[in-house]
Amino acid sequence: MHSFDNGTYVIAPSFATKIQSPKQVEYECIQKSKARPLSNPGGLYSEEVIDAANTEVIGVVLQTNGCEINLADYEQVLELKKKYNVPVKIINMALFREKKGLEKYEKQDYQNFISQLGFWSDFSHIDNIKTSPEQLRTFLNGYYSDVVVGGNYESDIRDKISQTFTKMIEYAYSHQRFENTHTPSKLDIEI
Repeated sequence: MHSFDNGTYVIAPSFATKIQSPKQVEYECIQKSKARPLSNPGGLYSEEVIDAANTEVIGVVLQTNGCEINLADYEQVLELKKKYNVPVKIINMALFREKKGLEKYEKQDYQNFISQLGFWSDFSHIDNIKTSPEQLRTFLNGYYSDVVVGGNYESDIRDKISQTFTKMIEYAYSHQRFENTHTPSKLDIEI
């Protein structure tokens, strides 16, 4: 039996487009990412189709480039963790890149990170953070602990994410207090 730590098993999305051996999947992923070695290009994942009757799920993997806020994938990882009652392994590709003598992040990855910070700091389009500040705080704390700290993000990146998450939580709580204590007046209603 293979251990989860050696990276042999990976949970894929609930759909598959073809059946391949693990070695073939690995080969194709390497070929697709040669232009960006050891990076985390968006939309690139490996998939394996397995017979559920003869297979045991032993873990869930979340791959990160080490400078990103990937809340959607983290939410999916938590669902799989709960469904299968298995551990989660965070793989920070920046650490592998550094070991190979490459820059931790590509310029494009860092620019995307800066854009993500701007996106998550703009609350005008994030309606769902207003509804449950406590759930939001729990979720963001989990992401920060599991992915950012657990994935060994560098301190500058951790600080930027922490500041952004703090703003999100403060906004959610202040908005909820406003909604709970504010009674609309004629001045609040546009006619």
